[in-house]
Amino acid sequence: NLAFLRPRIEAETAALLGQKVEINNDIKFRLVGGRPALLLHHVSVGADVTADAVDLALRGFHPSRAVFVRAYGLALDGKKLGNFDFPVTVLPDGFSVSPLRGSLKGAALTGHVKYAGGVLSADGAVQGIPLSLLLGDAPEGEIAAQFALQSKGKTAEELLRGLDGRLLLTNNGGTLTSASLKFWSSGLLSSLLPGKTDKTPLNCAIVDFNIENGIAESRTIVVDTRDNTIFARGRIDLADGKIDMVLTPHPKDVQLLSLATPVRVAGPLENPVVTPEAGGVATKIGSMLLGVVNPAFALLPLMKTGFDDYKGSCATIAREHVKDK
Repeated sequence: NLAFLRPRIEAETAALLGQKVEINNDIKFRLVGGRPALLLHHVSVGADVTADAVDLALRGFHPSRAVFVRAYGLALDGKKLGNFDFPVTVLPDGFSVSPLRGSLKGAALTGHVKYAGGVLSADGAVQGIPLSLLLGDAPEGEIAAQFALQSKGKTAEELLRGLDGRLLLTNNGGTLTSASLKFWSSGLLSSLLPGKTDKTPLNCAIVDFNIENGIAESRTIVVDTRDNTIFARGRIDLADGKIDMVLTPHPKDVQLLSLATPVRVAGPLENPVVTPEAGGVATKIGSMLLGVVNPAFALLPLMKTGFDDYKGSCATIAREHVKDK
């Protein structure tokens, strides 16, 4: 047990991250991939980030400059994310992580992160996020994401409020269920699953945001199901956790047109209010589309496509919708 190292590790890590760091159990020595490593138990960073255990292993001949970090059971605000690898290079005024690799609830995360002089940059992708992780209760399908983000600040709140960049999220098929949507709103449920169906095939989805000063503004969002094509526009305040969107369903069966009600989703992300939207407003969506079945859909993901090269059936739908306007 190397518990005597705890104060030094906590202090130096806190200085690097700009957050309070606590190691709440033993520190032990072991080998990880042939490297000498320290195993830290029950680690917390700031008020929101925890890990069941963390390995700190030397990457080279300069221990103060290169450290391999492996976090087990990493959690954000009490929600388990998975295990992550962080090859960390310590810079004079910050650090870089390249490459960042991890398993996010079974999905593969890859990316790069750099924080130096109060400036943060991050880019990467997530492949294979289960749709059930976002909507719960039996929807089928996977999601992927691609992101390129920048910010300035010394605290997590400052970084979030100053966040700029791009987030592209797509889906290539699956199934939506009434049970998975009902937790959000019965009004939203009736708009997206009109009639008496309990589930519907999800053909595809594109969710694309520009982010400026912590506000995610819609670029293009399309959700296409067997019975409906949903377009929407709006914004999500990432710092304050608020949403304001208009969703407009376009039923493919003319007999269901009378049931197609545009809705506005507004308020706190965890408990928004869903209300019918005036038809005159809802039909003027234009080229800025935002379609989410749920703000959880704001974490839909990538169809193996570049940021500016939508592909697949939802891309065709989006282009035709803009052309029609």
